[in-house]
Amino acid sequence: MLDAMGDVSVIVRNARMDLLGGNALGKALFGPVFAMPGQNLARYVFLDPSARTFSPDYDRIADYAAGTLRVATAHEPDDLALTAIVHELVTTSDDFVTRWNTHDVRIYGAGTQSINHPIVGCMELHRESINLLSDPGLTLIAHSAKAGTPSARAFARLREPGRVATT
Repeated sequence: MLDAMGDVSVIVRNARMDLLGGNALGKALFGPVFAMPGQNLARYVFLDPSARTFSPDYDRIADYAAGTLRVATAHEPDDLALTAIVHELVTTSDDFVTRWNTHDVRIYGAGTQSINHPIVGCMELHRESINLLSDPGLTLIAHSAKAGTPSARAFARLREPGRVATT
């Protein structure tokens, strides 16, 4: 199903923000995350310095990452893997600690997102998040670009050979 959605970038994540898969365009768009050990969006945001460049609206994305983990811990307080991620971030990222201590809860839904991709540059993308009813706890996130814009041209270049991260 993911591969059939070729005109949009699609990734699937769990409540811990682990990337579980994606179509070719999703893997190209989120190549830096797919290339890292563990493929976790929160670890990328708080532990990889390139995340600040990748996400021009870093503060908003970081707030959502911490808030999403806060929601997950409320729903799954006994999830040892989730507890391990939060513990790792608390002990290695002052930025995460500051955001975690606000106790904000956030749901990453629809909207626009700026991405400064290391290969194709800056893009303004529309984002839609869909909770998968057949797999509770999994979220499908789709990104697309408005036709005829510089973002659409950059987004289309992600389809070129060699843009997909090796996993």
